[in-house]
Amino acid sequence: MEILKESTRSLCNICYQEIKAKIYVENGQVIMEKECPEHGKFYSLIEKDCDLYRLLSRNVVCGCNSIDKLMLYISSRCNINCQFCYEHSLDKAPEPSLCEIEDLLKNYKKKIIVLCGREPTCREDLSEIIKLSNKKNTSGLLTNGIKLSNEYYLLQLKKAGLKWVGFSLNGFNDEIYKRMNGQPLLDLKLRALENLKKFRIKTIISMTLARGINDDQIKKVYDYCLANRSFVTELRIRTISPIGRYLDIQPYYMSELIDLITISIGVDKSAILRENYFMEKFFNTFYNIFSFNILSPKLYLSSRLCSIHFNVKGTKKVQPIGNRIKSEWTRKSLFRKFLLPYYLIRAYGIHYCIVGFFELFRLDILLREKRLLRIRLRCWPNLYTIDLEENKKCTSDYYKNKITLPFCYYNIIDSKQEIVG
Repeated sequence: MEILKESTRSLCNICYQEIKAKIYVENGQVIMEKECPEHGKFYSLIEKDCDLYRLLSRNVVCGCNSIDKLMLYISSRCNINCQFCYEHSLDKAPEPSLCEIEDLLKNYKKKIIVLCGREPTCREDLSEIIKLSNKKNTSGLLTNGIKLSNEYYLLQLKKAGLKWVGFSLNGFNDEIYKRMNGQPLLDLKLRALENLKKFRIKTIISMTLARGINDDQIKKVYDYCLANRSFVTELRIRTISPIGRYLDIQPYYMSELIDLITISIGVDKSAILRENYFMEKFFNTFYNIFSFNILSPKLYLSSRLCSIHFNVKGTKKVQPIGNRIKSEWTRKSLFRKFLLPYYLIRAYGIHYCIVGFFELFRLDILLREKRLLRIRLRCWPNLYTIDLEENKKCTSDYYKNKITLPFCYYNIIDSKQEIVG
């Protein structure tokens, strides 16, 4: 048995109190052992590939990471009844008023404000909230997209200043939506996507992956994103996690998710890891230059167990950026660090780098380069697997019920309160 972390913190599986934990390797898999003084020991498998775990957990953050975005919970209502949801019950949580939102946003400047909730488009005053969010920050909307099928409604949001949309798309088969979301939704979603394209609103496609239900849709969703890079800027794929209400399906571990995605879209796994390591090294080398930007370079400085991303580029032949990066570029050398900007241009293209410099390396560098598509993979922690030291790397605030905490941590704790209630 090899000890990876002799001492960290987690949560008790029963009482949810913070308790001591350690992480070790057994038969090539990564196990968390934690012990509650009242409820005893618990063991959880947190990753099946110990080498990937070492790679993604190699950096340590002292204290909490800098915050890049605020996820603002604005609606406890929803217009569909999904079989999975981060909220455990259907009880309505208090929705923040416009005055409360305005007071909260005074504490944030030049951040990304993500308007979220069960379904934020259920707010009648959503346009006003968008205007408030854009005063000193940049607003985006996480939505199931149903109401965006109304062209006039979407136009009003755009006029209010909506910059981008995170759009839920779990496949191109209504049987999937019936099982995952409780009803057929494909026609409405396709109409909404056409409206987003018409109004040229930057769109992040968000796919929730349920083992055995929509695995076969990955290539179809990926191909749609490639064909619509005029407005689709990113594809996010996350696995269902046992938080709140969820389908009784085994979630994917990050190593499994990477393998599944790379096989589905025909991308070399090593290319993903090469790009990730190269960008981390680039920002580590030039941290002082970019440390004041709107999106903290710690996005790259701190590799995380819960999230990994890569980019693909090309028109006739689409390839991952990692194929353009040679492993020797990241080797330690006095002269090579001065060549990193050259290697960045060589890998991503001059347009990416010019726009990136003047935009101070904000996320929307990629949004301006239509030949680039970002793919982000996520496996969020749950009650059984959360490592609170690792959770300090989180770069997002989540505001709900007048409390601000990291997103995953809040939803785990919130589930306990709803169960007890």
